[in-house]
Amino acid sequence: MAEAADSRVLRADWVLPVCGPPIGNGAVRIEGGRIAAVGGADEVFRREDCVEDLGRVALLPGLVNAHAHLELSVYAGRLPPSSLWDWLPRLIELRREAEPARNEVDAASRAAWDCLSAGVTCIGDISRNGRVFAALDDVPIRQVRFLELISGAAEPPRDPDELGLALDAMGASADASRPSGRNWGVSPHSPYTVTARHLDAVVRLAVERRLPLTMHVAETMEEREWLEHRTGRLAEFVARHPALNVERMFKGDVLGLLERMSHVAAGSGVCVVRKAARESAEERPAGDDAIVTAGSRSRRTAAPMVFAHCNYVRDDEIAWLGARSWKRRSGRGISVVFCPRAHRFFGHRDHPWRRMLAAGVNVCLGSDSLASNESLSILDELRFLRRIAPECPAATLLEMATHNGAAALGLRDEIGAIRVGLAADLIAIPLLSDCGGDEFDPAAAILDGGEHVSHVYVGGVRRQITG
Repeated sequence: MAEAADSRVLRADWVLPVCGPPIGNGAVRIEGGRIAAVGGADEVFRREDCVEDLGRVALLPGLVNAHAHLELSVYAGRLPPSSLWDWLPRLIELRREAEPARNEVDAASRAAWDCLSAGVTCIGDISRNGRVFAALDDVPIRQVRFLELISGAAEPPRDPDELGLALDAMGASADASRPSGRNWGVSPHSPYTVTARHLDAVVRLAVERRLPLTMHVAETMEEREWLEHRTGRLAEFVARHPALNVERMFKGDVLGLLERMSHVAAGSGVCVVRKAARESAEERPAGDDAIVTAGSRSRRTAAPMVFAHCNYVRDDEIAWLGARSWKRRSGRGISVVFCPRAHRFFGHRDHPWRRMLAAGVNVCLGSDSLASNESLSILDELRFLRRIAPECPAATLLEMATHNGAAALGLRDEIGAIRVGLAADLIAIPLLSDCGGDEFDPAAAILDGGEHVSHVYVGGVRRQITG
């Protein structure tokens, strides 16, 4: 990842910057691994240029998979489509089999290469214990490595102190990792597997170290029921795992959870509690005595937060997320990552991603894992969305898979668009339909077609890919 390409120019029938309109007969100049110029070929070309003519392709930013579990790749095809609460116990049993560590590491490396071949140049990968990360060092894909916390788990990290020590042992820091394309993050798994105090501490850790944070939120209706009432199928699941200290988990609605995390991140020293869901003293952020009503709403957050799934959120929660998106203000903000085909795998109702986009939420795309999906290809996710939502402009879908994902992971000043100064993470996809005419839409042609990625560049370096 540290190597940088010499100066070169890539020409393509179409260049899709994402941050601007498509450019016919376009070109991109790369210098030192970064984009030095973009525009029409006649504008970009210089007499002394080394030009690589890609021909009849669309050149676009590398795709971003903002939510993946590479270590679960070894379980591909072993679990049938089902509800999350049927699937999760079966997955837990599979992970208890002999030598899961070696199998998971080997499969994770292969899956990362497959991602790269499918045009994913950046991945937000969550690992329970971080064992897979070293195996990914040789894969030239940009990574945000999220280390996961489950309170009281059988193996570390089991608490925020162990999480911090594990990050230290891996050399994880916001600044030191950026030049190598290895960035770090933290992942409190969910509100039903992390205690309220641990959640507060992990949020503070993310802020102090300037690391992105991701968490599974509102994934099922059972989660909502359990958060508010401690009843239902999730209550039965938690009861079967006594290491999960129910009395210390957050209790309240999803909006209360989101606001709690936002206030802790902002360092306000005050926790918002909705009237219908007063927290116990044990559930309050440590050191906080003041409780205010829902009328006092913080609009600041000091660390990028990526909430995974959000399949079952109310309109007021969508409005809250939209008001705190990076699109609505400068600095780091809140995003939602949607995993379309995993959503289908678990049989969820329609996802509110369209309403989220309309409300200004930064919605990006992820694949989840091969234990709940056919592939980790974001191009496959895009084409699936195109089929089920043909009314959504192809350019909007493409933005979700590039610029929005980069912003969610805290990398919007590094990748996600073809813009001068950004890293030259680029992919090319052949165009089979007629490329001419005023009505031609290259983004739609990519998503409506079935062609595989033909070229992948990470940091301006062309990477060998498999078919």
